[in-house]
Amino acid sequence: MAPSASPTEGSPEWAAKWLGDPERNRDASKVVGRYAQLAIVQSGGRQGDTALCDAEWAKITPAQKVMVDRQGFDEGCRIAV
Repeated sequence: MAPSASPTEGSPEWAAKWLGDPERNRDASKVVGRYAQLAIVQSGGRQGDTALCDAEWAKITPAQKVMVDRQGFDEGCRIAV
């Protein structure tokens, strides 16, 4: 029996666990946004940069966008720390 792969924390599939609960889905989507912000910073971008967050959102497939709350994603990604 092959082990099943579980979604990685911060992935759209991980956020989908909460699709039936809008508040938890939004909170999970914030985590997805924070991971996107981490990717931005690691590539030399500035934290909280709206254009870079929009570019990270554009990388998410349409099927994944169904699982992620955009407002939650933005709240997680656009926070300048």
